[in-house]
Amino acid sequence: MIEEKAHVDINHYDIDMLVDEREFENAYFDRVGQEIFFVFHEELLEELKLKPICVNQDIKQIEDHEYYELRVTSFITTSLMNWLVEKAHLIQIIAPQELREEVVYRATVALERNDYGYSIMTLENPIND
Repeated sequence: MIEEKAHVDINHYDIDMLVDEREFENAYFDRVGQEIFFVFHEELLEELKLKPICVNQDIKQIEDHEYYELRVTSFITTSLMNWLVEKAHLIQIIAPQELREEVVYRATVALERNDYGYSIMTLENPIND
């Protein structure tokens, strides 16, 4: 009988660092950090303080209004993109322009697909026959 041995060469990774940098998640713009700037309604303030986009985010109230501005340098991950689209009705993205265009595109597609004037399927072929 021949004894089998296995050797696995695994690179060392600091799991906490990878999670902090969201390395497990896809990112846009070739994973280059982006200078993100947007204005948001106060309804999102507590959420952004409890779950910041990144540790270096800076939030300032705009005069005495219910709107705030947020500036942060961060990767734009899939979850961040999804969150921005989900909260698009409470956010106005100022920069980067490419991010603004992508969020507008996604929101527009969602609106068109859910508008009664446009449908993927005809009413004669409902999803749940």
